[in-house]
Amino acid sequence: MNTLSIVIKNLKNFIIKHTVVFIIMFIALIISTITILYVVVKLDCLSDKFSAGDLSLNKNDLKNNECQLAIDDISDRFQSYYENNSSVNYVCGYLDSDEGYMGFFITDEKENLKKFSEQYKPMKGRFFSDDEIENGDEVMIIVGIGTELKSMTYDNTNFKVIGSYAPNNMANGYLTQKSLIKNNIIPTTYSIVFDKELSVQEIKEYKKELEELFPEFKIETTMDYISENAPVMLDFENICLLLMVIAAIISCAYLYSFILQMRVNKIYIFKLCGASPGNLMKIFVSEMIALLIMQFGVAFIIFRVILINVLKKYDVAFYYGYSRIHVIIAFLIIFVLCLLIFIPVLFYYCKKNAIQIKQKMKG
Repeated sequence: MNTLSIVIKNLKNFIIKHTVVFIIMFIALIISTITILYVVVKLDCLSDKFSAGDLSLNKNDLKNNECQLAIDDISDRFQSYYENNSSVNYVCGYLDSDEGYMGFFITDEKENLKKFSEQYKPMKGRFFSDDEIENGDEVMIIVGIGTELKSMTYDNTNFKVIGSYAPNNMANGYLTQKSLIKNNIIPTTYSIVFDKELSVQEIKEYKKELEELFPEFKIETTMDYISENAPVMLDFENICLLLMVIAAIISCAYLYSFILQMRVNKIYIFKLCGASPGNLMKIFVSEMIALLIMQFGVAFIIFRVILINVLKKYDVAFYYGYSRIHVIIAFLIIFVLCLLIFIPVLFYYCKKNAIQIKQKMKG
């Protein structure tokens, strides 16, 4: 009989003989595993220097500080990236100056401006006309900076304010693309906006891709800003999280050890049958791994299907930081540390002969 058959038979017999004990211990192991998954995700989020709140990880900014590429120098490349990446919602640009943070659309300009006009109604004035967009007239709309402004100046070009809108948390106003091209006005920043909030892993991957495609620019994300302005500290929350994961791992390991101590009689029988310490180690470590995989699988399903949907409503870590890497890290932490605690207990029993184990059982 091979090791796998012995492991399956032993686990089956143990579950049948100690059903209530097994269920209680299995639930405890699942709870410990869920705790470890929770802490791994949370600590990884803190290690990326995030703080609670909305991060808006839905865009990458391409800073134009050094290369100074004008719109018509780069628009074809942006259009190509937009057409070949279905997850990109649109590409836009911004002028950042003392006058305000003004935006314009590079891809599907008319369509995006139409969406804006349908979504927001002016507090004063009107929206762009089709002729103004097509001809690049020196007109603009302002957003969230009052209704009194009559005009604004960029690079010695005067833009007439034709409409005022309430804040939309995106820009202080909008100009047309052709008006900027016609007056040789170079944007401060280009932004690639995606059609959904991205995970930390996704935003990193897109940033790396954009660095290769647009080496002239400095690629930035909201994540970069937070990383620079929110240093990690070993505060009370972090210490509590570390203590939680340590307690959960020790609980897992000692539960495995307790299961082993309940089965000293099985070790005694194996010894009478002539099993070597090496064979016993192999069988019982395999049993532990089988239990660990079952426990982790059930815990992961509960965490992924139920808990993550609840947690992400209350904690930004679980909305932006969850990935398969966290699962792998959590499994390896449990596996390695459980082995470190479990093996010494197993070795203690495996090195004894049948007579010593019998005496231990009587004692």
